[in-house]
Amino acid sequence: MFEWTESHWLFIALVLPFALMGAAHFFETKRTKLLRLFSTGSLNYSEPSRIRRFWVWLLWSIGLTLIALALAEPRRGVELKEVSHKGRDIVFILDVSKSMLATDITPNRLKRAKADIIDSLQNMQGHRLGLIAFAGDPKEICPLTYDAYHFIQRLRDVGPHSISKGGTNIGDALRRAIDLIDAGANLGNHRDIILITDGQDLTGYFEEAAKQAGKMGISIYTLGIGQANPTSIRLADGGYLKSE
Repeated sequence: MFEWTESHWLFIALVLPFALMGAAHFFETKRTKLLRLFSTGSLNYSEPSRIRRFWVWLLWSIGLTLIALALAEPRRGVELKEVSHKGRDIVFILDVSKSMLATDITPNRLKRAKADIIDSLQNMQGHRLGLIAFAGDPKEICPLTYDAYHFIQRLRDVGPHSISKGGTNIGDALRRAIDLIDAGANLGNHRDIILITDGQDLTGYFEEAAKQAGKMGISIYTLGIGQANPTSIRLADGGYLKSE
């Protein structure tokens, strides 16, 4: 099966050679008339031969026609197949609050968390991955996808700049992750949420969201990052963040 994605270019590819042939004939006729008025000896330039002019027009015709055919985007037909995936739906919830820039872990908490997530993907082939970033508010960064490369690109771009409101609202982030998993659920898929944070829920209701996830059969895994109860946290920009 063969098809043209942009078939309207085929008309241009068909007409173009004839248009160029007509143009060549027009200019050759005009040239012949001019030569009848002037002798070649009075001209200040060397006249290309008729064969050379023919090849110039021919190569222009072939080149432009091939460009038109390329723009028509030829391709072999696409065969659609239904493919079943047996994996898990895994949503990462990543804390991107300013405290995640603390350097008590090298190079800092956020970069270490990202590196750990990327390393873990080596054992997650065939699973759908999603990403929620949060601070004072949650934000969906990547919907559930089998494209691990896209997931990693979105993960690398996320940071404190991704969320305008400061804080650590784990409860709302967890509810957002539950909605993401529920909306894109595959029948028979196991569903997991992996929470990575350096603090406790200061503004949300984590326990209520966790109970909701349990009723829906969603497993939650929590990973803490950073030193326990530091009196002050050194940030990557040289400043300090006091802990409460």
